Amino acid sequence: MTRRFFSVAMGGLLAVPSVTLAAEDASSSWALGAGFGVVRRPYKGMDNDTLAFPFVRYESQRLNILGTGADFKFAPVGAFSFRLRARYDFGDGYDAGDSSFLRGMADRKGGFRAGAAVVWRPGQVEMSLDWLAGIGSAKGKKANLSFAVPFHAGPLRITPYVAAGWVDRTYATWYFGVRPSEARPGRPAYEADATVNFMAGVRAEYPFARRHALFLDVSGTRYGSEIRDSPIVDRSNSTMVRVGYAYRF
Repeated sequence: MTRRFFSVAMGGLLAVPSVTLAAEDASSSWALGAGFGVVRRPYKGMDNDTLAFPFVRYESQRLNILGTGADFKFAPVGAFSFRLRARYDFGDGYDAGDSSFLRGMADRKGGFRAGAAVVWRPGQVEMSLDWLAGIGSAKGKKANLSFAVPFHAGPLRITPYVAAGWVDRTYATWYFGVRPSEARPGRPAYEADATVNFMAGVRAEYPFARRHALFLDVSGTRYGSEIRDSPIVDRSNSTMVRVGYAYRF
């Protein structure tokens, strides 16, 4: 469960424009910290997770690392930044033992995903689009389009954001479907199609004492109909609240 929550916590940061923690030296910056949060997942019989997670970020002209993800950045073209992206998604799927309703099903594991991304920053607005394919135990493909508009209220930086995330048929069926061999009374076999999930949230960052910062991130995800119709899902949405502290070197 701890393994899964770490990725959920970091994956949410990766899915949208990331925590700023602007550096004095634009060439590179490090930030380390920790936090805790609560996540409500959509699977039947699965309790909320309340766990701690680490925070790691490194950014330079060519490399950006956040949690379990990394971007290699090409030279920007105007307001556009093109990137090769890789990350390890622990948070996809579940351990069947986490819910009595899922007993008798095989565990669904996350894993490595890799692909490409483009970030567009016209002024203060930031939009990003990425496409990632699963490698090994990670199944299916994902694409994510996000939009954020940060603003300041005194020292407090507030960033509302929205995102739409497409998942293909392979992903939706593996992580939310039921194979014929796993079917039981009340849990029929189910094969999903590609679908789109929607996320909205707000992040707040409060810097203090020059190198320190507190952050809060509250978000919700509305699942597409192919996921909502799954017999192992009893919630149409999930929510997450994270609070944490980071120190910038």
